[in-house]
Amino acid sequence: MNGKHVSRRKPLAVASLVLLVTLLHLAAPTDSASWHAVHLLAQQLYYVPLLLAGAWLGMKGAVATVAGVSVLYFLHTLLPHGGGVDPVEVGEHRHATTPS
Repeated sequence: MNGKHVSRRKPLAVASLVLLVTLLHLAAPTDSASWHAVHLLAQQLYYVPLLLAGAWLGMKGAVATVAGVSVLYFLHTLLPHGGGVDPVEVGEHRHATTPS
């Protein structure tokens, strides 16, 4: 295996993870509290490819990955969200089901 082939695998892995996390984030509905939790988890999963990019791709690769994720996330904020969950309502539900 030559070094050039190996060097292409890591950027491809990072890009694939960004795409996978983005698809999960976009696919997770936000109209119920349980699905909203999946949506929030997908949001946090963006850290995985960002950290890998920093470790594997150096400063330029990490900055490019951060820029790409930032653009994707910004575009996501522009999309209409069906129904949505009111964070106050989710908090009240959580407190209502927690035994005192």
